[in-house]
Amino acid sequence: MYQIVSDGSCDLEQSLVEKYHIQVVPFYITVDGVHHQKEKRY
Repeated sequence: MYQIVSDGSCDLEQSLVEKYHIQVVPFYITVDGVHHQKEKRY
């Protein structure tokens, strides 16, 4: 069995995430010591 995992920058449609049970993990970047998370859509 396989599990598809992607980070939050994948921009998949919600219907695909649900249909294929894709695990979406947070996507963070750090600029000058400040942490930013890509907006969550799921």
